[in-house]
Amino acid sequence: MRHVFLNIFVAALITFFATSTEAESISTLYNIDIFLNEPHPLANKMGTRWNPIQPAAAPIVPQRGVNSGGGQPPAPVSRTAPPMAQPATASTRQSALSGLVREVISEVRVGALYHDKGPFSRREEKGYDVNIEFLFVSPKFLELIWAPRPHIGANINTSGDTSQLYMGLSYGFDLWGPFFAGFSFGGAIHNGKKEFGIRGGDAKELGCRTLFRESIEFGFRFRGQHSLSAMFDHISNIKICDKNESLENIGIRYGYSF
Repeated sequence: MRHVFLNIFVAALITFFATSTEAESISTLYNIDIFLNEPHPLANKMGTRWNPIQPAAAPIVPQRGVNSGGGQPPAPVSRTAPPMAQPATASTRQSALSGLVREVISEVRVGALYHDKGPFSRREEKGYDVNIEFLFVSPKFLELIWAPRPHIGANINTSGDTSQLYMGLSYGFDLWGPFFAGFSFGGAIHNGKKEFGIRGGDAKELGCRTLFRESIEFGFRFRGQHSLSAMFDHISNIKICDKNESLENIGIRYGYSF
């Protein structure tokens, strides 16, 4: 009888432990908290949403003369690209050329002259002269003689008689209101005759190829940069050569100041 109870007790213990182990196994198998607490397989890989790459911090460049041991950190140095040079346009080139002209040329005068019209010599040649003259800005060294303007010009005869190329210095004076006066002196080279008696007296015998030249002028200015004037000029060799027939022209000119 005692053996029967012992067998029943052993059987009961075996049944209890078997049931308890199976229940624990089933409970562990279906426990979802275990899966929720497990780390993701890519959690340790760089560049994923679980472990993103952090941007590198910009280096702080200390300013010159600032102690980096204390105080506020220096502001980063701004490095901007220099502006690119713009290509020259037609308007900028024209403006630069206009500025250069104003720095060199002071005034341009053009006109028509009555050729070989006394009063210091008799008329032997005919026709009219086309006159053109450039007056330049007076250089600094000419301030010693009251800053005259250098000039270069030409009288071109329309009848094939004596033409001349001349240069020298010009003085100008303001009179009253818009009126002005001026005179010039210098030299001229011509294409006329030098010898006496050539062409039977119908051409000037000027003696020398290079002559002295003087002129006087009187006029008025209008609208700021424009002018009209009457001019008389004279060329001769002041008796340096054998023959000294002088040549004078008189006429009107228009001027434009830069």
